[in-house]
Amino acid sequence: MKNTLFATLLCIVTNGCFAQVEKAQVIAAYINNFARYTSWPDESQIDTFKIAVFTDNKDIIMEFREFANKRVIKNKPVGLSVHTSLLIPGKAQIILLTPDKSDYLLDIYNAIEGKPVLLVSEDYKDKRNVMINLYETQQNQLLFEVNKANIINQNLIIDPEILLAGGTEIDVASLYRKSQISLRSMQKEMNKMKDSLEHLYKSIQVSKIQIIEKQSELSEQKEILTESNEKLKSYNKEIINHKEILAAQKDSIYKKNNVLQNQLHELEQQGQVLKIRQKQIDDLNSEIKDKNILLNDQSDTIVHQKQMLFLFIAITLLAFFLGASVFISYRSNKQKSYILASQKKEIEEKLEELRKLNIKLQNADQYKSIFLASMSHELRTPLNSIIGYTGILLMKMTGSLNDEQNKQLNKVKNNARHLLSLINDILDISKIEADRVELNYNELNLKNLVNEVVEIMQPKVIEKRLAMTTEIPDNLIISTDIRRIKQVLINLVSNAVNYTDSGEICIYAKGLPGNKFRLSVKDSGIGISKNDVSRLFQPFQQIETSLTKKNKGAGLGLYLCKKLVTLLKGDIFVESEQGKGSEFSIIMPVR
Repeated sequence: MKNTLFATLLCIVTNGCFAQVEKAQVIAAYINNFARYTSWPDESQIDTFKIAVFTDNKDIIMEFREFANKRVIKNKPVGLSVHTSLLIPGKAQIILLTPDKSDYLLDIYNAIEGKPVLLVSEDYKDKRNVMINLYETQQNQLLFEVNKANIINQNLIIDPEILLAGGTEIDVASLYRKSQISLRSMQKEMNKMKDSLEHLYKSIQVSKIQIIEKQSELSEQKEILTESNEKLKSYNKEIINHKEILAAQKDSIYKKNNVLQNQLHELEQQGQVLKIRQKQIDDLNSEIKDKNILLNDQSDTIVHQKQMLFLFIAITLLAFFLGASVFISYRSNKQKSYILASQKKEIEEKLEELRKLNIKLQNADQYKSIFLASMSHELRTPLNSIIGYTGILLMKMTGSLNDEQNKQLNKVKNNARHLLSLINDILDISKIEADRVELNYNELNLKNLVNEVVEIMQPKVIEKRLAMTTEIPDNLIISTDIRRIKQVLINLVSNAVNYTDSGEICIYAKGLPGNKFRLSVKDSGIGISKNDVSRLFQPFQQIETSLTKKNKGAGLGLYLCKKLVTLLKGDIFVESEQGKGSEFSIIMPVR
């Protein structure tokens, strides 16, 4: 029932549908949710949830009487008391104050301060003295705002989830700054009044001296004395008035100082809440580490399956050589007819077994590709979630981070992205091997494509302080699968940037006879030895160098490029000399 009522209230608030639901019903629904999402001290010992309503609104009175008769709060009956005058209820968990009784708020607030009582007001302007305040927007939506500091001061705990039902949190720090500014203004006014009082006192002293000096001339200056006495009385009245104003301001300053002290105490309590949230973030970090361990286990499973595939291939080769040996033996002993017939039968049986084994191997290879594709899809969803959630944490949407947390979250995000890239490569390879890749041929200007790739790689090029140039004919129009050729080019340019510490990277293209073109990526990096070139386009093969360890890879990038270029009816090759850089080239049909 809690979730249903919460969803109904959320719909009413967001759509502003007062035409279907009366405002009194919405207020009652809000009070119900405030009670359910608030925790009182010793809540289990409460027999009846008592609600005190200060209002003259008959609709609200009728609605809350129906509420008290038909509903329960936290499986406990509801007690209702209605007040039309200022009468502080003896015991109540919730007090509702409608706008027509807003003059009572300060008196009620002072009476219940520090007690476990939740005060709900409506359209009250001074946010410093509210706990939960309902207000109506220009679009006729009834929303609410929460002053958590005042609620915590009442020894109450409110669930942050209540804000999802159309609530906002009042900025306590802003209220505190406004109070400070108000106090400083009042202090200035007091200083001005004090100066005025001192000036008035001096004037009185001067008048007294003049009266004493002119006592001998009392008879002659009677009229002057009378006027002076009247002035003196007027001055005395002003002094009394100033004293009363100063006394009132002093009392107001004292009260506001108490309020500020309470707010400081509430800010300390909020600091404890922030510590609890920090612990929740630590728990989430632990959960992310567990998911990384699970992903590593799944990667080990994939490696084991690949080893099984290599074992199947070895068995196939062994069977082939066995068949060849039988065939040679059959040719060398052709003169023996009886033995020949027997051996022929055996060979046919073994060839049939080999044929069946080949079919099984083909099925196993297909199942392997399907399995890899399925696993890649299953792994990408949690990885995207991890990347997205760590991004939220790094943007500090859930709270501030210290340097160590920021460092560890960046590591998690980078590792997740690296693993996602590896999974995408495995998915592409599995699709190619299972013959499930669909090619979409479209015409494109090769120079525009190269410029897009250069723009993508520009941040890394600038970071490593490299020079990148392009030499592409303006009118070289080709027809191919744009996404696949772009994927190959990004891989080649990324390798050139990763394995070049200084110098230049050049991307150039030219047309070839036979309606073909050549696209090359040349770098001045570490280069490749002749022994390593032969295994460069094989899966899980990497050249062992210091840059290889620095740029962590799985050895699938060039293997995938080879597969994609072959699929696009082209060829890829490399020209390289160790220590002098490398040049990777693609030759493909123009159309």
